[in-house]
Amino acid sequence: MHAKTFYGTAFTNASVVLLARVVGDYSEVLKRKDVLSASYSASLIDPVFPDRSTPVEGHQNVSLDLDSVFFDSLQTDSSWDADALGYNFRLVPDVSQKPLFTEPRRLYCIDCTIQLSEAGRMPARIKFVILTH
Repeated sequence: MHAKTFYGTAFTNASVVLLARVVGDYSEVLKRKDVLSASYSASLIDPVFPDRSTPVEGHQNVSLDLDSVFFDSLQTDSSWDADALGYNFRLVPDVSQKPLFTEPRRLYCIDCTIQLSEAGRMPARIKFVILTH
């Protein structure tokens, strides 16, 4: 699988829509049946030592509803502008009970782990790095 970090921006105390195209070992688009489970964790990146981070309370190992975040075909609506192919993963972190982006002008990392159905396959990972306004 090809690793990619997506970069974006968000307003302080708001949510975001995170989109990605998740593919397998041979660049095949993964479908819902290929995924056993998925979760995300969010952290605040240290501005001095970027390899260090602080977990965001309420946004650690959050299980995702696969039917809500995975599509069996690539979506090509106007929210995806990275290329003409589209996305098959869409996550909107729930910030209604626990805020996520609380500090302005800081970097946050949302790290998604996707456990694949096929035995012996390594999990897929998607990272989003978000700068707050």
